[in-house]
Amino acid sequence: MEISLRPYIYIRQPEYWGIEVVGCLGGIGNPTQTPYVTDLEVTHYLGTKGIELIGATKRETFPAP
Repeated sequence: MEISLRPYIYIRQPEYWGIEVVGCLGGIGNPTQTPYVTDLEVTHYLGTKGIELIGATKRETFPAP
């Protein structure tokens, strides 16, 4: 499975910038629950308070440093 992070596009800077976690299955098979690692330089995608990672079943906010 290929995992990517896709930032939302906003007109104005939000409090928490939404970044969606997207998984694409690259062939025949069933998706498995296993740890995945990917990265994204978020300095261009910081909201006034931080970022929000958005998955299929869970959302989690992270404050800006």
